[in-house]
Amino acid sequence: MKKRGVSPVIAVLLLVVITVAAAVLVYIWLVGFMQSQTTTTGTTALGEKLKFEAVSLKDNGRFEAYVRNIGDANVTIVAIYLLGSDGQTVIEAEYTGFTSVTIKVGEAKKITYDFTDENVDANKVYVVKLVTNLGTEFTVKVKAGP
Repeated sequence: MKKRGVSPVIAVLLLVVITVAAAVLVYIWLVGFMQSQTTTTGTTALGEKLKFEAVSLKDNGRFEAYVRNIGDANVTIVAIYLLGSDGQTVIEAEYTGFTSVTIKVGEAKKITYDFTDENVDANKVYVVKLVTNLGTEFTVKVKAGP
């Protein structure tokens, strides 16, 4: 019986290929794991989550919203912004004259603010952004009405 085994050179090459393949698989898994960890460090990791239950914006600039805290921590809103429909153009920003509002876990509160009326046009869509003391931003689109 004349059987030949795999030569030592081929054996070493197979071991190197298997090791490289295992390293690539571990790298791909690690990158995916790190991305999932970074995305969860947003609002969920801070415990701040708000839900807009009702929103209105009048053409005289009066903004009213019922906001419920559905997160794990109390939320203190310290600033309010009125943005264009693109969500990028700042029409009015108020963080000095806005009275901060604290919403406890599970609580719903009414938030009102009067933007200057010359900036709000009826039947136009705006984005209102609420900012917390931790820097978390919550936005809602609203169409201005009479």
